[in-house]
Amino acid sequence: MSDGGSPAGWSRSDAALAHQGPGHDARWYTERFPAAEVEAAFQEYLRVGCGERDWERYADMFHDDAVYVEHEDSVHEGREAIRAWIVPVMAGLPSMTFEVEWWQIQGNRCTVYIWNRMADVEGKPTLAFMNMSIVYYGGDGRFRFQEDVINTGFTNRAMAEYFRLGGAP
Repeated sequence: MSDGGSPAGWSRSDAALAHQGPGHDARWYTERFPAAEVEAAFQEYLRVGCGERDWERYADMFHDDAVYVEHEDSVHEGREAIRAWIVPVMAGLPSMTFEVEWWQIQGNRCTVYIWNRMADVEGKPTLAFMNMSIVYYGGDGRFRFQEDVINTGFTNRAMAEYFRLGGAP
């Protein structure tokens, strides 16, 4: 053991997820995959979601039994539940773009800091808000878990201001 109680090679958050996760198999967070495989899948995840905004394919990047935690919205359990949520939500925001500020991979855990940017309203500054996503790779080019961290108070104010200025979804 290391890290004050976590098995050797695990971070504290890996151990917390393994022991306190949403009722799923601890192997989701503890099974290890080759670094090149994790990075290739994560690069595809960024390309499909942030770059192409293809939300059907994005949903396909999750295992059948994946869990997606959106703290201010709900927990989506299973690929089809993720699809049923993400596709219509993002269809309602076609002008939003995503700029990756930084990302990091540690074992199976991929963390990305993204700026969600709304289309410019003529003569007004660009409105943007941050989102940090923590995603766990689960093999076969797919992910088992995602948790989004976002300041909803700021996000809601930014979106309200964007629409007040005449911005279109």
